[in-house]
Amino acid sequence: NIRTRRLAQAQDNPEMTKTARLAHIFRNLYNVVAQAKEEDGELLAAPLVNLPSKRKLPQYYQRVTEPIDLTAVEQNIVTGVYKTVESFDQDMCRLFSNNVRFHGRTSDIGIAATRLRKIYSVAKFDYVDQLREILGETLPATFIPEQEDPGAEEEDVIRCICGMFRDEGLMIQCERCLVWQHCDCVKADTAADKYLCERCCPRPVDLEIPLESTPEYATDGQTHYMTLLRGDLQLRQGDTVYVLRDMPNEETGSQTTPPSKHTYKTIKNVKYSDCDIFRIERLWKDEKGDRFAFGHHYLRPHETFHEPTRKFFPNELMRIPLYEVVPLDLIMGHCYVLDVNTFSKGRPAGADPQHIYICEYRVDKCARLFAKLAKSKVPPVCLKSYAFDKYDQRLKITRTYTPHGPVKGTSVCRGRGGRSAQDSEEQPPPAPPAPPAHSEDEELPLARVRDTALASKRAQQKASLNALLLRLLARLPNKQPLDLSYLLEPGRRHRKRPAILSP
Repeated sequence: NIRTRRLAQAQDNPEMTKTARLAHIFRNLYNVVAQAKEEDGELLAAPLVNLPSKRKLPQYYQRVTEPIDLTAVEQNIVTGVYKTVESFDQDMCRLFSNNVRFHGRTSDIGIAATRLRKIYSVAKFDYVDQLREILGETLPATFIPEQEDPGAEEEDVIRCICGMFRDEGLMIQCERCLVWQHCDCVKADTAADKYLCERCCPRPVDLEIPLESTPEYATDGQTHYMTLLRGDLQLRQGDTVYVLRDMPNEETGSQTTPPSKHTYKTIKNVKYSDCDIFRIERLWKDEKGDRFAFGHHYLRPHETFHEPTRKFFPNELMRIPLYEVVPLDLIMGHCYVLDVNTFSKGRPAGADPQHIYICEYRVDKCARLFAKLAKSKVPPVCLKSYAFDKYDQRLKITRTYTPHGPVKGTSVCRGRGGRSAQDSEEQPPPAPPAPPAHSEDEELPLARVRDTALASKRAQQKASLNALLLRLLARLPNKQPLDLSYLLEPGRRHRKRPAILSP
């Protein structure tokens, strides 16, 4: 029959026999991955069996250039597409990396893909001898890692309830998802034989984490924290946030004394361009339970005094040594401040591009003098793959004149800087309103009479002072009086040769 003839052809063809034996090993490796189960009996590979729908999740195919799922791998094994070990191993590794890259290392699918990759790496060692017998040569280096531990090349993932990626202090690893957490944050028992994180073993956790010891700068009645909650938003030391300016609440402003201000609870349709950008350095509660943050501000280009020829990066900020205590009710949300090098590499995982800024300079308290910012003053960013999404190609950004002027509808930051030099030249101040005309018979107001008398008195004093100065200059030997009145003209920046006055 046909089946017998194909079997005879396979026995006579060494290449076909080799492909069939390889397919048998590939099938066994596939079964190890596809049949791996959770502790509760659910399959780990369930989210990886089929690709997501293009209609429901089109961004997956925009970000993943070579999508693949377990169904496609199984079909390739059955049809004999995999002729070499490298082709099968590349598809399996691509399957895991695609899901980790799109969903993130700390997501449920990312955790499952990471665990399956470790299971697959361990299972490959069981078939090394069989593959060498079939191939008759050494296996490719990409298939078998050099180190004994197959998962040693994987970087450790830090996902603590504090939201920080600091690899410091005593830490503990979840046995299920293999993430590391700070023992002080999760209050873990270091003597326990088994530990599961709050996701693998759901339980309530306290996201407000106090400092281990009271800092020296703390005053009586203050309790300082590493993280605090503002509603549902977790704030951490070192975070950069948007802060509401003094915006009176029109609904209740006339009914209360003093007028109440807007908070994150009362304001609607807030524009982030109208908010200050603030970096948190300290967090605490007072005796009444009110929450506060201490830190410094950043300025946008139009909030500084600069020459019209100065260029800026898109979304560039300048650090200013203006420190302030801010109630947490005025904080609207998170943003990110990066240096130029980090900004060109990628973005923090899950960050919206419109909330990412560049900071390379600092200004003085008057917002006039610019100086290069030290690297230690830029907020640190974790560049690990689970916390930072790198671009395939490095961005090339240039400075332009675009950010000079303030955005329409925004107001200048209160007490910090003002309009740029370009704005002062291109947009002259509006002319003062003309005084109301009065008829001859109408009596002038008393205030206008006083202003007229004061102006005439100042004119007389100015004339007598000028005459005195001219007489003094005339007595100087070999000196001619100079006309320096051009220095009083507004908006004149160019140099001018002074004219000689005749005494």
